Amino acid sequence: MNNERILKLIRERTDCITLGEVMKKLFDSNFEIKAKQGSFK
Repeated sequence: MNNERILKLIRERTDCITLGEVMKKLFDSNFEIKAKQGSFK
């Protein structure tokens, strides 16, 4: 995935969200996915 493309889409879709909130959401969702994958091994 291209980070610049992702950030561009994020900017186009929302004006009020901060980069910190976006990164936190990405981190949280990645962490959830990894945790779920780990628990199903």
